[in-house]
Amino acid sequence: MPEDTSEVVGEAETLALRQENFRQYGTDVYAVRWSGGGGFGDPMRREPARIQADLESFAITPEAAREIYGAVLDEQGQVDAPATAEHRAAIRAARVAKHGVKPAPRDGALKLEATDNLALREDAAGAFWACAHCAADLGPLKANYKAACIRENAPVSASNPLVGDPARFIDDAVEFRLFCCPGCGGLIETEITVAADPVLVDIELAR
Repeated sequence: MPEDTSEVVGEAETLALRQENFRQYGTDVYAVRWSGGGGFGDPMRREPARIQADLESFAITPEAAREIYGAVLDEQGQVDAPATAEHRAAIRAARVAKHGVKPAPRDGALKLEATDNLALREDAAGAFWACAHCAADLGPLKANYKAACIRENAPVSASNPLVGDPARFIDDAVEFRLFCCPGCGGLIETEITVAADPVLVDIELAR
């Protein structure tokens, strides 16, 4: 039994979602792929011990541990926690340096933890969005906090290698957008959208 379709030689045919009435022969290989949800928070804040557990249970590959979680593996394939912390810090610092503008933390009382990475704070000047980790100012409450973030665009395959090429299904170009804190470089939020569409406003609070 093949473990992956990459081991099979032949003509590939992608079926539509819930496609019916297709003919399958004895020499055909029918493969169904699925994955878990994307999870919550910045993957580069996942604890090294949990990454190690994911590796040992084959939930992720060593490549995913390195590329998605920023983990450093030793020669035995074990997560090196100190080296991982250093590597992650370098990735975040590079994001901030490339952006060129590093806002100072803004003092303000914490009013709401909107997500693992986004907080609502308030000072004498009013309410504002802030990074939940370094308190960098991400703009007034009525504005889209993503406008103050470092934005990086990536192919959709970077969000999930199983999604395939969107061009098979739609004509418009699709992109994976990452919004990072300009203060500490940590990931704040992501979105997958048609490239021509404006940035999504995903949180609006009534005051």
